[in-house]
Amino acid sequence: MKIEYVEGAKTIKINDREIDLQDKIWSVLEYKNKCIVTLDPDFGRRNVFCFDADGNLLWQIEKAEFFKHGDQGYEGAYIGALEVQGKLMVGSRGRPFYLDINTGKVEFIPGTFEK
Repeated sequence: MKIEYVEGAKTIKINDREIDLQDKIWSVLEYKNKCIVTLDPDFGRRNVFCFDADGNLLWQIEKAEFFKHGDQGYEGAYIGALEVQGKLMVGSRGRPFYLDINTGKVEFIPGTFEK
């Protein structure tokens, strides 16, 4: 997959398809033939998007639940996506989450910052 972008720009090119985004690019990660784009945290708490190799939007990340039982909504934006030991992860205010590459669902990692 060929990905071209400039950090801070609002446009990304995936395999020669140019895509206009809603805010500035914070970071980009290619993972399992998909392009994970994190927009500037000022965009809001659902600032991670996934595109396929043709540049089609597959999903926008769901809002994270801060506590492990989901008893309180979490209001933070995500700060980038990365691969750690074969798993896709995102972080928000120092809290790690697993990210499902197929759905955009996040899962709080047990044992980290529990209530």
